[in-house]
Amino acid sequence: MRSFLSCLTATLIALLGVAPASAQTFAPEDRQQRHDAEDAMPGYGNAVAVSGGTVFVGEPNNKYNPGAVYLYQREGGEWTRTGKLTAEDADPNDGFGSALAARGDYLLVGASKQSGAAYVFQNTPDGYEQVARLAPDGEPEAGEGFGGGGVAIGSGWAAVGAPGASNGDLGGAGAAYLFRRSDDSWTQTDRLTGSAADSSSGFGAALDYEKGRLLVGAPGAGPRDPEGPPGTAYLFARQNGEWTEAGMAEGPGSESGPTGFGASASLHGGRAFVGAPLAGGNTGMVGVYAISEDGSGWQPAGELHPFDGGQRHFFGIDLAHTAGETWVSALGAKQLSGRVYAFSESEDPEGEWTSSREVVTGEQAQDLLGRAIAADGDVAAVSAQSDGGRVTIFGRSGPGAGSEWIARAKDLKGDPGGLPAVTGDTKNCEDGRAAGRYNCNDVQLLSFLPIDRLGGEQGVNLNDVWGWNDPQTGTPYALVGRTDGMAFVDISNPQNPVYVGELPLTEGANPNSWRDAKVYEDHVFVVADNAGDHGMQVFDLTRLREHEAGDDPITYEADMVYDRVNSAHNIVMNKETGYAYIVGAGGGGKTCGGGLHMVNVQQPNRPTFAGCFADERTGRKGTGYSHDAQCLVYDGPDEEHKGDEICFGANETALSIADVTDKENPKALAAAEYPKSAYTHQGWITENHRYFYLNDELDELQGKVDSTRTLIWDVSDLEDPQLVKQYTYGTTSSDHNLYVEGNRMYMSNYASGLRVHDISDPENPKEIAHFDTSPVGDTDPPGFTGTWSNYPYFENGVVAVSSIGEGLFLLKPQLEERESL
Repeated sequence: MRSFLSCLTATLIALLGVAPASAQTFAPEDRQQRHDAEDAMPGYGNAVAVSGGTVFVGEPNNKYNPGAVYLYQREGGEWTRTGKLTAEDADPNDGFGSALAARGDYLLVGASKQSGAAYVFQNTPDGYEQVARLAPDGEPEAGEGFGGGGVAIGSGWAAVGAPGASNGDLGGAGAAYLFRRSDDSWTQTDRLTGSAADSSSGFGAALDYEKGRLLVGAPGAGPRDPEGPPGTAYLFARQNGEWTEAGMAEGPGSESGPTGFGASASLHGGRAFVGAPLAGGNTGMVGVYAISEDGSGWQPAGELHPFDGGQRHFFGIDLAHTAGETWVSALGAKQLSGRVYAFSESEDPEGEWTSSREVVTGEQAQDLLGRAIAADGDVAAVSAQSDGGRVTIFGRSGPGAGSEWIARAKDLKGDPGGLPAVTGDTKNCEDGRAAGRYNCNDVQLLSFLPIDRLGGEQGVNLNDVWGWNDPQTGTPYALVGRTDGMAFVDISNPQNPVYVGELPLTEGANPNSWRDAKVYEDHVFVVADNAGDHGMQVFDLTRLREHEAGDDPITYEADMVYDRVNSAHNIVMNKETGYAYIVGAGGGGKTCGGGLHMVNVQQPNRPTFAGCFADERTGRKGTGYSHDAQCLVYDGPDEEHKGDEICFGANETALSIADVTDKENPKALAAAEYPKSAYTHQGWITENHRYFYLNDELDELQGKVDSTRTLIWDVSDLEDPQLVKQYTYGTTSSDHNLYVEGNRMYMSNYASGLRVHDISDPENPKEIAHFDTSPVGDTDPPGFTGTWSNYPYFENGVVAVSSIGEGLFLLKPQLEERESL
C-alpha cells in the first residue's frame, strides 16, 4: 500500500500553510498560502515501507541528483543504513522513490517524474538488485502520473497507479496497471479503471494488494455533487483468471469541498481501510469495510476518527497495520506537529473498534509528523515533513503485541543533495557555460559553496546575503542568510572561501523562509519573518577574528536581541545617520502597521526605539505595510529636501516616499502607483539620487506583463515622482532584489539568476552580463526558485549571490571599470 496523488499532497501543504523557502513577497495574512506547494514538499520520507526487518525510505525530489531509496537494518542492536538504491536509468529529479511497496524479497519503487516508471528490486545474496523496469504497454501518456500514485506488490503480482491517465475521453480519470511475474520477467496483464471514474477522479492514487484482491483509491471527484466531491474507493477481485470490480464505496458527503476519500488505502485481515483526510472540515476519517470471504463484495464495518479531532487534522493521510492494531496518521494534529493514532481491533471483522491511543506526536509545531507510515511485525517507520524530511524507526519494548512502541532510531535523514562545490580555480564563461553547467555571459565563477558547506543541514535553504569588510584585517566576509540562521564566510580568497561560523536564530524562534541582515559600525543586525519571537539580533562582527585557519566553524551567540519587535520581514540601514528601519513587522511587539519601525543604533549594542511611520494610503490592508525600503540622506535634484533623511518604501501597492528626519514627526511625501501592479517588492536609487529602480515581484507570475519588468522612476521631485519607463527585457522570470553600484544595476531574478545592466543611460538600461544559478529545467520561468539576492559592494569586485536551494556563488562580471553617475 502506498499513499496518494501528488496534487492532493500539494493541496494539503497549501492548506497547512507551511512555507519552506519560496517567494520573499507576501503579506503576513497570505504569504504562507502563496507558494509552489509541490516544490515545497521534502523528498526524504515521502514514502516508507517495512518488510522482513528492513526499513525502506524514499527520497524522490532531488533537483540535481537522481531519486533514491535508503535501506536500514538492525545490526548489533543498532539501526544502520545498509544500502542506497537508484534506478539503472537514473536521471536527476526522476522521482524515483515517490511510492514504495515491499513484500518478501521484492521491493516495488515508483518514479513519478518524466514519463513515469516503476522498478522491481529483488533481495539477493549481494543485496537488492533491480530486476525489472515497469511501464505501460505502448507510449505512456503525458501527465499520466504512472508510478506517482499508489504501488502494491504481492506474490508474483505488481500494481502501479497512474492517477492522471485517460479513460476514453475522460482525461485524469486514472488507471491501475497490473503486472505478473513469470520466471525472471514481468508482463502487463491488465489495465483497470473505475466504473464511475470521471475526469478528475485520480483513480490509482492509492493501492493495496492482498490475496487476489486489489483496493484502489480515487480521491478526486466522484459521482455525487461535484461541488463536494466525496472521493471513491474500488475493490477488485481476481476470479477465474479475470480481474473484476467487486464493489465501490463513496466517501462522506461534503458541502465545503472534497473529502479526499481514497487518498490512502489498505487491505488487512479481511478488511479494507480507506482514508479521507479532508473530510469534516479537514478533520479526516477512515472508512472500514468488511470483505466477504470469497472476495466478491464488501460492506461498511465502522469508521475511525481521531479522539481529539479538530480542523486541519488531516487524519487518514496514511495507514499501517501492526499485530492487533491499525495505525492512522494525522499530519496536522496538535498545531501541525502531526500525530499517529493506534486503534485496537476486535477479533470479529464486523465488530466494533475497542479503543484508540496516541503512538507518537511531533515534538514541535510544524513537524508534520505522519507524512508516511509503515509497519511489519515489530518494526515500524514514521516520517515527518519538516527539515527536509526525517524518519524515525520504532520497535517494541518487549515480546508480545501489548508491549510499548519505542523510538529505536530517531530523525534519520538522507544524504545532502544539491550541486557539487566549485573551488580552487576560476571558471570562465566559455561558449555560454561556466563549469560546464551554468548558463552565463561575461561572468566568471570564482567559487560555489553548496548549502551543506555553509552549515545547513538537509531541508535548509538560503535567503538574503550581505557583506562586511573587516577594517582591521581587510578581510571581506559574505553574510549569508539561511532558513535557520546566518552563515559567515571569509572570501579573502574568493576561489577558496572559508565558512567560519554561524549565528543561529534566536532561541525559541522558528526556522523560516525570510531572513535579512544589514551592517553598521562592524555589527550586523538580523531580523526574520514568520519566525515567532525572534526580535532583531545584534552581533559584533569583529568576533569573526576568533576563527583561525584550520579551525572548525564557530557557533556564535548574539550580543543582544532587540525585542520591541517579534518577527519582521526586512531591515534597512542608513549608515550616515545610525538609524535602522525594521519593516514588515508582525506577530507581536511594536509593529507600526508593518511600516517603518525606527531604531537608533548609534550605540549598536544599545538600540532604542525612535518612532513609527506608515503611509496608510499604501499596503494591501491600508496600514502602510512596507515590504522593503532604502533610507538615505538625500542629495539629489530636489532642493527642498536636500539634507533630509528620506525613505523610499516598496509598500505592496505603491512606491512610498517619506521624510523621516524628525522621528517623532515623519511625513509622507508621496504614494505613487503604477499600471498592472501585483506586488511592489523592492528597489534602489541611483548614486545621484535622481532615479529609483523598482521591482514588482508578482506581475510576471500573474501574467500582467509578458517579460521581466523593472519600473524606472524619476524622483527629481520627491513629492511628485514620475514613472518614466517600464523597462522589460528578454526573460520571463520573476524579479526579486536589485542593487545599484556606480553605473551598474545588479538584479537577482530568481530562475534566470544574476542579471547585470548598464544604466549609464538611466532611462534606457541594457543587460550586459548574466549568470544562472539554477542550472536545470527551464531557464527563466516566473516563480520562486533560483537566486534570492546579491551583494555587489565588495572592493575587489566580487559579487556574492545567494541561491535558495543551491548555495553561495562568488561571481565576477567581466566589465570595464565602474563609473559613477
